[in-house]
Amino acid sequence: MTRTVEIPALTSERRHDLDALRAFAMLLGIALHISLSLGGTPWMVMDSRPSPAFHWLYSAIHGFRMQLFFIVSGYFTALLVSRRGILPMLQNRTLRILAPCLLGLATLVPLNNWVIGWASAWNASHPGEPLQAAIVRGDTTRLERLLENGADIEAPDSRVKTRPLGWAMLWDNEPALRLLLDKGANPMGTNGDGSTSLATAAFIGRPDFLKLLVAKGGDPLATSSAGI
Repeated sequence: MTRTVEIPALTSERRHDLDALRAFAMLLGIALHISLSLGGTPWMVMDSRPSPAFHWLYSAIHGFRMQLFFIVSGYFTALLVSRRGILPMLQNRTLRILAPCLLGLATLVPLNNWVIGWASAWNASHPGEPLQAAIVRGDTTRLERLLENGADIEAPDSRVKTRPLGWAMLWDNEPALRLLLDKGANPMGTNGDGSTSLATAAFIGRPDFLKLLVAKGGDPLATSSAGI
């Protein structure tokens, strides 16, 4: 005797539990980015009295949040395919994900870059840190004059905790980078988070900067105290 097994029909009922989980992960992003400013690691805006507890909070959230997004997104996409099919799923994702993404690239990303640049320039221009200010402004003449007058070529700024060599790379200032290296800047010196200038060059995707650092004695195989 053949036994027929009935499969329950799929319904359009929303999974409110997973919606809530996704919303919770989004809200954790606020706590994550606030903790970057309070934990003591280099960031655009930093509190003057950081606490390691916020660094651990950032690490804990960052350790699972994006993975959770991918899992939930994959589930909802598979659910959408099972209910509507491939083509309707692609149309839905185009309207709800691709279109907002393109709009954000044209509006929010330039605004975000401007805010980051403004905050970083303000940090670098903070009184008592003229080297970083000269690098951000692209004033190589002033930078050279400051070094000749005895400015500390290895001193990190008080907020982002990054040495002048790191600032030159982050601001894509190759003349300043070459000048600092010619004046004896240590390519293996570490920033506030324990990273070296070589790690910074690799992070921003500048192999030309990396070659300059290696030519001045940087070791591309060495790890810093932070393991970077």
